[in-house]
Amino acid sequence: MRANEMLALAAGARKVAYIDLVRIWLTERPTKSQLRGMRSYCGMLKCRRSPMKYQPRWRCRLALHQPTETALHLLGEMIGGGCLITYVEFALDLVPTEYEMLDALRAFVDHTMTIPVARGRQSQDVLASLPKDVGRTLYFRRRVATRNVVVYSDRPSKMLHQPCVHVEFRMRSTQLRKLGISGPGDLLAFDHREFWRQRLNLASAATSHDALGRAYAGVRDEQGSRGAGCDERRAGAILMRTLSGEDGHPQAQRCQDAIRCWPWIASAIAFDHLDNQPCLPSTGEITRESPVIRKEGRRGGAGQHNPSEPKLSDELWSLIQPLLPRRQNTHKFGGGRPRKDDRACMMAILHRAKTGCSFGDLAALGMGCSSTIQGRMKEWADGGLFRQMRQELGHHEDLAGMNWSKLGIDGGGGYSDR
Repeated sequence: MRANEMLALAAGARKVAYIDLVRIWLTERPTKSQLRGMRSYCGMLKCRRSPMKYQPRWRCRLALHQPTETALHLLGEMIGGGCLITYVEFALDLVPTEYEMLDALRAFVDHTMTIPVARGRQSQDVLASLPKDVGRTLYFRRRVATRNVVVYSDRPSKMLHQPCVHVEFRMRSTQLRKLGISGPGDLLAFDHREFWRQRLNLASAATSHDALGRAYAGVRDEQGSRGAGCDERRAGAILMRTLSGEDGHPQAQRCQDAIRCWPWIASAIAFDHLDNQPCLPSTGEITRESPVIRKEGRRGGAGQHNPSEPKLSDELWSLIQPLLPRRQNTHKFGGGRPRKDDRACMMAILHRAKTGCSFGDLAALGMGCSSTIQGRMKEWADGGLFRQMRQELGHHEDLAGMNWSKLGIDGGGGYSDR
């Protein structure tokens, strides 16, 4: 697709901006009742009660995942002696109208999104900071950098619980001070739309093997060290692979980093800066008080299921239930803990195969303990259930778009999220 077509696709997608994670140090340890009240308004809350190294003044660290406005208000009331915000993740979810357009939207973000590089850096540092793909997650900088940008699309939105392209700005203390963020009140008054308008830089880069090869040959001639029989097109192909992603198209961020390292390559690359307005969230799409789906404990306690999530229809379940392998109770006294409902486990397993989410995301959606669902899936896959479902029920409309490799029918490759 061309850049204009991709911008139209991004404009049609639903955009949600929110704070994904906040880490804050406190001088006074909160009580259990205070944490219990705040936990109801966060996706997850972690409390570290050991003091900060070399600065024992900060006695407790809280990590708030997907905090709502109420959670930030409670945090502000809890603070007594002072607070120190050391890490914040600002998130933007792009949810396409159709699931088939998810890969195209992800490719558009990968190839057009850029972030500036600090001046005065050495060449080897610039090369080391080229965007790197770790699985399906794209890191624009080193993980320990003061600021970083992360993009992934293999997990559902933490707010809408639908397949999305997740763009995340990770900022630490230095950058947060520049933004004027020093407490929960600053996060409540934070302007998400203006933040993304300034930092969501989109540009398309165009070049070719021949142009890169000619630029390389020219600088070698100026240095007087051009080797005998040097093939410009071969050199251009090597440079193109360095600047391109998996599909062979140049990525704007890699091209900008390469120009800072090799100024002579600028003559071979043409940039076209794009308008980021279609990708910005509107005022109503900035999430502050969205419903929170609490994660389950290790023992799979009762979670709150999102009613908007797809259910397993009675018709499809009536066709699957006779195919379930017969289970034998292996408990030596014939007892044991009550078994989780087969229908609920099947619904979670099919949801994971359709959306590509992880077992941990299923627990966050309240669909069951991740270890229980993973064990039930392995049990059914070893019994040949999913292979039989694909043969007899693969034409069913409720199973359309199913990624059967996620169900372990290929010999056990679908059990783990790694």
